[in-house]
Amino acid sequence: MGDNKTHVESLMVWGKALAEVNRESTLAQLQMGGQTLFAAYRNSSITWPYFLYGNVVFELEHSIASN
Repeated sequence: MGDNKTHVESLMVWGKALAEVNRESTLAQLQMGGQTLFAAYRNSSITWPYFLYGNVVFELEHSIASN
């Protein structure tokens, strides 16, 4: 989990996993596959590229996904 203005350059989540960014955090690249969940909350953002494979959940709440 990235919290409180954290910046993550690249994140790869596979298998059965959960990842989230919160409170104005940013994520530059995301790859997810299998049974995974990614969430962005409270004015966080994710920019491209992002690749989603398999049974994934991609959740945004008061956040932005661009490109």
